[in-house]
Amino acid sequence: VSGYQITGIGDWAFSACYALTNVTIPDSVTGIGDWAFSACYALTGVAIGNGVTSIGSSPFSGCTNLTDISVVSSNAAYKDIDGVLFSKSGLALVCYPSGRKGNYVVPDSVTNIGESAFEYCRGLTSVTIPGSVTDIGGGAFVGCANLTGISVASWNLAYRSIDGVLFNRDGTALLVCPEGRTGGYTIPDSVTSIGESAFVYGGGLTSV
Repeated sequence: VSGYQITGIGDWAFSACYALTNVTIPDSVTGIGDWAFSACYALTGVAIGNGVTSIGSSPFSGCTNLTDISVVSSNAAYKDIDGVLFSKSGLALVCYPSGRKGNYVVPDSVTNIGESAFEYCRGLTSVTIPGSVTDIGGGAFVGCANLTGISVASWNLAYRSIDGVLFNRDGTALLVCPEGRTGGYTIPDSVTSIGESAFVYGGGLTSV
């Protein structure tokens, strides 16, 4: 899209552009819409210019080869930390590249993990959440087919992990059972509610 004085990229604008491999978003663009580059399976890198001030829901969802999202240092709203997209303050984790594999440790600065932040990160195997996180958005781990465990720092006041499953702090609400778990699972006696989509896509579970 470089070379054009466009100011926005609309919802679904490049969705399912299967052969698109790299994207450079020029400084003239101020907004990126919902699902703007979703299902661009060949996309490996995205470079965001200094004009972007708003990014919609799931902009890179399903980009299974995307390993790097970079932001120019002069951007006032966003930044990247090791190729992961954050708010400029570093308090919000906005989007994790879907093509990355293995484990990820969320930085200690983060207080908010955004809605759909890790959506369809199929190579992700485990996530470590620091004590600073106070809010995890809906669908943050949907489609993480190989995620087997979510761990939470013991001093976190909002969340806890029990055997790799995400709960609220007092253990009364089961929030996310990682999709990569297999076999049977016994819900603890402390649980009084099971969150929306808590077991979604848990194809390896045989009993609950």
